[in-house]
Amino acid sequence: MGAEANSALFAAFERGGEMGRLMREMDWKDSPLGPPGAWPEELVTAVSTMLVSGAQTIIFFGPEYCSLYNDAYLAVTGSKHPAPVGRPAQAMWAEELFDRVHERDASYFAADHPFLVERHGFLEETYFDISYDPIRRRDDEVTGIFCIVSETTFRVIGERRMRTLSALASRLPDSRDESALVGEAAAVLAENMADLPFARLIFDSPEMPAAVREAAMTVRGGTIPLREITEPPPTAAEQALVLPVMVGANVTGALVVGVSRLLALDRSYRDFLELAVAQISRAAANLRADELERAAANLPAGELQRVADLAGPESGQQRAEHRIAREFAVRLPAEPTRLSLLRRRLEDFLTGHGVAEADVFDVTVAVSEAAANAIEHPVEPAEPVITVEASIEDDAVLVTVRDTGSWRPAAEGGYRGRGLALIGALTELSVARGPGGTAVTLRRPISPGPGPRLSPP
Repeated sequence: MGAEANSALFAAFERGGEMGRLMREMDWKDSPLGPPGAWPEELVTAVSTMLVSGAQTIIFFGPEYCSLYNDAYLAVTGSKHPAPVGRPAQAMWAEELFDRVHERDASYFAADHPFLVERHGFLEETYFDISYDPIRRRDDEVTGIFCIVSETTFRVIGERRMRTLSALASRLPDSRDESALVGEAAAVLAENMADLPFARLIFDSPEMPAAVREAAMTVRGGTIPLREITEPPPTAAEQALVLPVMVGANVTGALVVGVSRLLALDRSYRDFLELAVAQISRAAANLRADELERAAANLPAGELQRVADLAGPESGQQRAEHRIAREFAVRLPAEPTRLSLLRRRLEDFLTGHGVAEADVFDVTVAVSEAAANAIEHPVEPAEPVITVEASIEDDAVLVTVRDTGSWRPAAEGGYRGRGLALIGALTELSVARGPGGTAVTLRRPISPGPGPRLSPP
């Protein structure tokens, strides 16, 4: 390399941020590329362009496809950095696409191209828009590949999960009974083997394994070795999640999920699973409500009135069925982002039971404010969750919002005081504090409505 090219390269190192400094200071004696002062002209030109680019860019050069990349590309390498710098590409990338560009002497572009990449300590499912272009020397021989990429993993996986949730929402309501619900849920979840290598819906019965029942009874579900349920699929993690299926305040079953070992079990993954089990819980609640409607249709008028008004003695089963029809419970992580989900589910519950629109609005506002307080104010909660329980009486809606900590003192004129004032203006309010946490109870008298609507119109 001539003095002019050498000067241009080291000027690029100066302008190239973290990666420019690393390349300038790196000991290149163990790299097949050799020292930068001896790099060929076409590599110098490519590196100079790459280092100042804001796009995620990597170069693969020489017969071993040694890799060089810029600052924007650091997010792609993850914890592997800086090991791949100047090293053969098989340390991180498969070479099939490199060979295609090299042998065909042609550019290659693909949208949402799948890759399995080890960058965070495990082999990870990823997706990228990629553009691979040949690097040529003066005699037109291809000596390397200039690659611009844009990671699309979050979007691709997010869209895939939304398709699953949409399918659950559209297909589960047609289930005639629990057996049909189990079958339809299994069919939907099997269409997304990438996120759900194993999934089994089990309703509480003698066939439910004891370990599943025990895990389902905890606040947020639990984990069990997947091998206790099935021979784990190759892409499934060793530990399965057990997510409780709730009908009213009762655990009636569990969704056992073998999560993918190719994906991080992060907040977005857990949100997807919680939304999926919420869809299943809603379908199970609708089935139970339909069963109650059918049973009520066959009762004599006097007996129907007795059950509806809870007048007179009832069996334990009848009391449980009444609670299922007219109670609501949800447990959520103590995170402000979960309030929108709480509001939607509470609105669905109240509207579905014939509560007037004005009452639905006021109760939802008050409960949302109480839940925000439960998230914001507890100090050192025993568990980072909140619980919201609602029930409908003949003339009122009762809601209790619980957390598991002690509230920090309110600042003078602070937000919490105005929040409690708002709740008190919309509902009858009481606050109970104890060693296990704080419970805010709201009671809203309601106007006579059209009566419960226990199945979709």
